[in-house]
Formats: sequence, structure tokens, C-alpha cells
Amino acid sequence: MISARVVADSVCDGARLTTMELVYPRFIHSELMTHRKFSRNSASSRAIPVKRMLEMIEADPAQPIEWGKNQSGMQAREVVGDHVAAMAEHVWMEACADAVRHARRMMDLGIHKQIVNRIVEPFMHMQTLVSSTEWENWWSLRTHPDAQPEIRILAYATRSAYRASTPDELSVGQWHTPYVEGDQSLEARWASAMRCARVSYGRHGARGAVEQDEVAKAKTMAVSRHMSPFEHVATPMSGSWANFDGWRQMRWEIEHAD
Repeated sequence: MISARVVADSVCDGARLTTMELVYPRFIHSELMTHRKFSRNSASSRAIPVKRMLEMIEADPAQPIEWGKNQSGMQAREVVGDHVAAMAEHVWMEACADAVRHARRMMDLGIHKQIVNRIVEPFMHMQTLVSSTEWENWWSLRTHPDAQPEIRILAYATRSAYRASTPDELSVGQWHTPYVEGDQSLEARWASAMRCARVSYGRHGARGAVEQDEVAKAKTMAVSRHMSPFEHVATPMSGSWANFDGWRQMRWEIEHAD
């Protein structure tokens, strides 16, 4: 399962800000993290209960999309034949089953999820929310034939989703608010940040009217300095602001408030 879905797309005076939900194997997560133009929040191994994590893995384990033949260098220029590929997939799934079995044993001992979930990370799918005003470098690097096959598929998915999306025209003073539509209030900004933060628990995508408890939780999050979710919420502003061009993040507004 490798996919990309646009959840918010805005443009003002030619500057476009796009937010996407991405799903991909966790074993390529570190490669996505090297792109510093991205603001992101990801599902956390420390936050998702072990039982639910294991259920997700058993239903749809992450695995390579092709089986490259061993050779020198970072790229596998050739893939193995069908018979060897089938055996390799069988070995991979045996490793997954072993990891799940050991994770269950640790869970039965009462060990915390921040430890137990680490055992099964190679077989997890990652859910990540990404916002950016600059996607071209990502596409240039990650659609290249030298890129790992899984991240190449992800890069193509983001490019297709971006090109298929029509951004909303915003004016100066309006806000890009993922998961909140048709509401330009201050409360909507807080609620949007809170909904973005929920990706850490593997629970996001909620829409609908703003709830006051979301506003309160977001304010608590700001006080405790959990600031990354506030980077997805932004307003048009000329110049470069942190990792966005032409958009100033709510994070900046909070950190520079009087």
C-alpha cells in the first residue's frame, strides 16, 4: 500500500501550499525525512497501541515491491527471477510472523508500546501528513531510476495527486487549514492543527464543524511546545518563512506572539 491523497490545497499570488496524506512502508521513512522543505507529522510507534499495530500489520504487512539481485552499490540494477522472488517473499513474511509473535510475547509481559512496537517496525506502513510549497526537488530526486523502488512509487503518487488537484484561491489574511473547510475563524486554525496532530496516533482525516475541545487541546499542545502540527496551518505572506515560500505558518505566529 503506497498512496498519496491531497487533503488541502491553496494558492495565493502564485504561491501554492499543498497538504497530503501519505502511506508507505516504514522502511523508507528516513528517506522522506531528509527533505527539509517538508513539514510533516507521522504515525508514532510510541503512540499506537500494540494490539492495534499488530492487527494492521497482519492485515496488510509492508514488504518490498520488487526483489533486487545482490550486487555492489546502492541500487539493484536487476531483479531476481520469479522462483527466487517467491522464496524471498516467503522468507520476508516468515520474518514478519516471527516479529509479530515476539511482539505479542513482550505485550503479554506488560512492556510499553514504545518498546514493543519497535520489533515490528520493518513491517509497518507509515501514515504521514506532509505540507509543502516546494515539491519539485522531491520529484526530481525520488522519481529518478536510482531511487529505491518504494519511494519512487510514492514520489510518482504525490506528483499525480498534486497535478490532479485544483488549489483553492485564498486572499491575504485567509488561512490554509487542513481538515477544516469553509471556516476562517481563529478557532478553525487551532482545530486544524489539532486534527493534523492526530496522525501521530494513526487517527486523522476528521472533518466537520470545529469542536471546542479540539481548540482547547491545541492550545495545550502549544503550551507544551509540541509545535510541528502548527506548521501545516499557514497564511499567505510574501518571502520565505522557515521551510515555506510565500506562506507564514501558525507556528511562527505562536512563537512570535507578544
